[in-house]
Amino acid sequence: MNSLIKLSCIIIKNIRCSLAQNLMMVLFTATAVFFMNISLASFRYGNHLNEFSKTSGLYDSFIFVGDSVKRAYAEYQESGGEDLSRKANEYVAEELEQLKLDGTIADYTRSCKVGDEAFHKETGVDAEFCFIKPDMLKELSVPVAEGDWFDTCPPDYWKKDMVPVVIGNNLKSVYGIGEVFTRDFGGVKMKCTVTGILEHGTFFLNPNVGGSGMDLNSVVQSADSLVIVAQEYSDSYGSFIVRLPEKNRAASEQAVLGKIADVSDAFSFRHLTDKAQEDNSYGIEMQTTLAVLALLICIAGTACGNLLSFVRGKKRQAVYFLCGMKPGTGVFCMALENLLKLYLPAAAGLYVFFTFCRRQEYHDLYPGAYNVWITGAFITVIFAASTVRPFSIAKGPVPLDTIRLS
Repeated sequence: MNSLIKLSCIIIKNIRCSLAQNLMMVLFTATAVFFMNISLASFRYGNHLNEFSKTSGLYDSFIFVGDSVKRAYAEYQESGGEDLSRKANEYVAEELEQLKLDGTIADYTRSCKVGDEAFHKETGVDAEFCFIKPDMLKELSVPVAEGDWFDTCPPDYWKKDMVPVVIGNNLKSVYGIGEVFTRDFGGVKMKCTVTGILEHGTFFLNPNVGGSGMDLNSVVQSADSLVIVAQEYSDSYGSFIVRLPEKNRAASEQAVLGKIADVSDAFSFRHLTDKAQEDNSYGIEMQTTLAVLALLICIAGTACGNLLSFVRGKKRQAVYFLCGMKPGTGVFCMALENLLKLYLPAAAGLYVFFTFCRRQEYHDLYPGAYNVWITGAFITVIFAASTVRPFSIAKGPVPLDTIRLS
C-alpha cells in the first residue's frame, strides 16, 4: 500500500511538471476520439440504411412517390389561384388506381406520418404515427424484438374495430404487447392494439418527404419513436408507396414515372439504394484516410510528448533512481501516466459522442458497441507505440544511461 502511494505521488508530480503539455495532449486525444466516432457512426448509418432497404424487401419491388405539396404549393403561390396541392395528390391517386386496374402495378398505398401532442402529454414520450395500408405492411420484413410483425400477427387482431400497431423501442416503457389504446385522428377515434415492438435502432419509412432531392437518408429514418399503424391514411395529402408486379418490373416502373412525373417526384428504392451505396463508397475511402491520419498523428504526438517529458525530467528521474528506484519501476510509472493521459480522455470523448448522438436522435448517425471496441483498439495501439521505446531502454544492459546528465 505504501509503495502504491509513492508511485501515485511520482505520477502526479510528473503530470504537474508538464501540466500545459499534458492538458493539450488530453484535449487533443478526446477531440480526436469524438470526431473519429462521428465518422464511424455516419459510415455505419449509411450501411444500415442499405441493409434495411435490401433485407426488408423494398429494393426490387417498391417505388416511393414523394409528397406533391411543395411543388403544387409553389405553383399556387405563383398563380394566385386555387390550392393545387390537394388536386396534385388526387391526380396521383387516380393514375395509380388506373395502373392497378390495368395490371401494370401490383398495389399502392397512400402513407403519412403525423405527430400527436396529446400522446406526449399523456405518456411523456414523443411519438409519431405512420399510417400504411395493411396489405403493404405484410409485404415488408422488419425485425421485431417482441411480438409479431403484421404478416404473422394473430388473426384476432384484425377485427374491424381494432387496428394493429407495431411500436418503436423507445415506446416499450409505455405500452406492452397486447395493450389497447385509443387515439383521435381528425375527429376519428381509432382503437389500436400493440402486436409488436421493434428492435432498437430499426429503420422504417418516412412518408413525409418529397422533391427531386430525395435520397435514402430522408426516405428511411429511425423508427425508435414511431407507431406503425396498419391503416391507410384517408386524407388526400401524403406520399405513395407503389409495389411492382413480379414480372416486367422495369416496364411497370417506367409506366409509373411517365404518368406522374409532371406533378410528383418518384424514385425506385433500387435507385435510392444504389445511389446511397455509391455515396457510401466514397465515404469509406475518406473515413479510412482520416482514421489512418488520426492514428499516425496521435502516435507521433504522444511519442513526442513522452520524449519531451523524459528530456525535461532527467534530473528529477535521476533523483528517483539515486533514491533507490529501479529502471523498471520508472518505466511502469511512465506507462501508468500514459494510461491516464490516453484512456481517460478517450472515455470522455466517447461520453460526449454518445451524448451528442442522443440529442441528435441518431439522425445520420448509428452508434453502437463497435464504437467502444474500435476506440479501445485505437488507443491501445497509440499506448503501445508510445511506451515501446521506454520498455526497450529499461531492458538494456546499462539502465543508468537513461538518466545520464549533460
